[in-house]
Amino acid sequence: KYIENLLRSYKKNKARLRILELGHVSDIDNVLGGIDYSKDKIQTSNLSSLDNIIEAREREQEQLKIDIGVTDALLDSLSEKDRFLTWQYYIEKRTQVQIAHDMNYYDVATVWRNRDRIIKDMIELV
Repeated sequence: KYIENLLRSYKKNKARLRILELGHVSDIDNVLGGIDYSKDKIQTSNLSSLDNIIEAREREQEQLKIDIGVTDALLDSLSEKDRFLTWQYYIEKRTQVQIAHDMNYYDVATVWRNRDRIIKDMIELV
């Protein structure tokens, strides 16, 4: 499941990381409409709400870098044919029937068997 989730969220993770890297939190907050400080009137630590947001975004950014790096390494480990199948199924979210057609397979079950084999190979790497 871990590997499949990495693959399925690859595009979203890359987009989110790019957004976080675009600028400072204040720049993003200005675009998003600012921070609503009226929600939390009691401060429970020495950090301000903005500090908490910055730290959370930095942690998220680091996790995204790790997830994207692992996904890239897994995809790089595949043959061209296996990479195509994996990319189409998990990242482009195409159906097995569409992939079978593109790969000139007469049997959709071939896509399923190959997908299972590819995931097992990836599990061994991780």
